[in-house]
Amino acid sequence: MPSLQYLEVWGMLQTASLNALRAALPAIQVNQFMFSAIARPTVGARRTSIWGLRTRDYYT
Repeated sequence: MPSLQYLEVWGMLQTASLNALRAALPAIQVNQFMFSAIARPTVGARRTSIWGLRTRDYYT
């Protein structure tokens, strides 16, 4: 993937494996951003918002 610039693998690899990945992929920045820009629904029984913004009505 020649256009890949960043790879986020937080919590998926142990330190030694993470260092090996960085060494194998020097042109790719690994785990550069602590907070993801990917919107995810809130957790729990009422998953009706993303980043505190209401997304849909949820009826049980």
